[in-house]
Amino acid sequence: MDLLGVIRAVRRRWILALALLLVTVASVTTTMFLLPWTYEARANVVFLSSQQLSKEAGGNPYLYFDSSLKVTAEIVSRSLMSERQGTLMKEAGLTAIYKVALAPDSVGPLLDVVTEASDPRAAQATLTALLAAVPKQVDALQSNLPSSTRVRTNSIMVTTEPELKPTQKIRIVAVVAAFGLVLCLAVPAALEASAERRRTAARRAKAAAAPPDPDADLFLWRDAPVPAREPARAREEPARAEEVVVVTETGGTKVAGERRTREDTGKPEQEDSGRPEDDSDDDASATVTFALPWLKEKNDEASPVNGDGRR
Repeated sequence: MDLLGVIRAVRRRWILALALLLVTVASVTTTMFLLPWTYEARANVVFLSSQQLSKEAGGNPYLYFDSSLKVTAEIVSRSLMSERQGTLMKEAGLTAIYKVALAPDSVGPLLDVVTEASDPRAAQATLTALLAAVPKQVDALQSNLPSSTRVRTNSIMVTTEPELKPTQKIRIVAVVAAFGLVLCLAVPAALEASAERRRTAARRAKAAAAPPDPDADLFLWRDAPVPAREPARAREEPARAEEVVVVTETGGTKVAGERRTREDTGKPEQEDSGRPEDDSDDDASATVTFALPWLKEKNDEASPVNGDGRR
C-alpha cells in the first residue's frame, strides 16, 4: 500500500486513528512526568610521580611523567570498577551509576570519574566517595614501600553541583512519540487492507457461483463497434522519364528527328509545327510528331561504341 492508500485508509477509519493519536499523546505526557531527569557529576584524578623521582625535575611532580604512571592509573580504575567495590558502594547507600576509566581525550595518567543519578545529591555523594577511594586504593597497592617512593594522586576539575542531562529522557520520549505515530498510520492501513482482501474474495466467489450467460459472447460480437475503414487512396506512381525518338510526318512522309526526353505518362507527345492553324481542307502541310520508343532501342543497337564506352 502506497502513501495515498494509507491516507485514504486513515480517512475511512478516522475514529480509530484519532483514538490511537490520543493514546500516543497520553503516553508521551506520562513518560515526561514519570521518567526522572538525569544529573551528572564529574571529576578528574591525575597520578603524580614519587618525591624521589620528582627531585630530578627540581621537586616538581608535574614536570616528570613516565609511562609507569599510566599503568598505575589503569590498575586503580579496574580495581574501582570491580564487583567488590560496587558492593561496598551499595552498602554505603550510594546508588548512583558511576564509571572510572582513563580519560579518552588525554595521553597522560589521568582518570575520568563520572556519576549519574536521578537525584543530584546522590550523584554528588557518589563522586565524593569515589574520589576518596582512589588514594586509598593507590596506598593499598604500595603499602610495603616507603612514602618517598610512592605514587601520589591529586583530584582536579571536580564539579560542585551536578549538571542536568536531558538527552536520555528526551531520547526516550521521542521514541515513544514515534512509535505512537507509526501505530496511528499502520493499524488503520492494515485493517483496510484486510477488509479489501475479504471484499475481493467475496466478489470472486460470487462471480464463480453465478451461472454462465450463453448470450454473453453473442452480445459482445453483436454490439461491438465496427471500426471505420479509411477510403482507398489512388496509387500515385512517379513519372518515369525516358528518351524517345521524334519522327515528323509531313505530307505523308515520315522524317526522323532528334532525340528527346519525355515523362512516361502513356500518351504520345504531339509537337506543334509552329505554323498557324489553317481552316482549309488541305492537309499536305500538316505536321504530326510521334514518340516512338522502339526506334530508340534500334538506334542504340546500331550506334557504334567509342573507346571510352560512349556512343
